[in-house]
Amino acid sequence: LHDLHVLHGHQRRFCNWLISSYSFLYTTPGGHKILFGGDTEDDAWNHILENYRDRVSNVDVLIAPHHGRKTGGNDDYLDVLNPKLTLFGNAKSKHLDYASWNSRNLLHITNNEAGNVMVEEDETANLFVYLENRTFAQSFVTRGFKQKDGMYCIGYLR
Repeated sequence: LHDLHVLHGHQRRFCNWLISSYSFLYTTPGGHKILFGGDTEDDAWNHILENYRDRVSNVDVLIAPHHGRKTGGNDDYLDVLNPKLTLFGNAKSKHLDYASWNSRNLLHITNNEAGNVMVEEDETANLFVYLENRTFAQSFVTRGFKQKDGMYCIGYLR
């Protein structure tokens, strides 16, 4: 059974903009956990860890909050989430928070490097990861590629 659960949502004003941000956890039919970080900040992570620690521990895929940019917040939530794979959105590399992931030896891929990324669960509950950029994908694969829709499979998460 798959499940979509909103973990936290908030709105705030920034200049003339009303900014809405939600974090949610999707559990696939095979039981993989994919956490969408949104624009989650410290107060939201505190709420999530206080109320959903068991649900968000050891996620399979984290869609990085703020596209993976360093926002001055605390990154201790990564110790609980302990993602097998984190996807950083498009952002200038000088603003990305590589250090928080590298210091924990957490695998991360950026759209800047990979192009589009596709994550797909098969009928045996393997979660395959496909990248658009063949050259970057080759850094993960030592022999031939499994291809799908013009993308290159770099392996799977169990």
